[in-house]
Amino acid sequence: MAMQALIAAVVQVAVPKPLFEQAALKELQLLRDAFEPNPKAAVQLRAVEMTQEWLLDFTRGSAPSGGRR
Repeated sequence: MAMQALIAAVVQVAVPKPLFEQAALKELQLLRDAFEPNPKAAVQLRAVEMTQEWLLDFTRGSAPSGGRR
C-alpha cells in the first residue's frame, strides 16, 4: 500500500525530487491516518514508516537508486 502511495505521487507530479517528496509524504500521511484508528495495524504503520524513511533517503540523496537519478 505504501508503494501504491508513492506511485500515485509520481503520477500526480512529473518528478522534480522536491515535488515528488512533498506529494509522496502527503500520500503516506493519508495512509497513516487511515491505519492509526486500527489497533491491529502496527505492521501496516511500520511499512508506512519504512517507506517514508526510504523516500527521504532517496529524495535527499543518500539511498542507492540502482542507476542514474
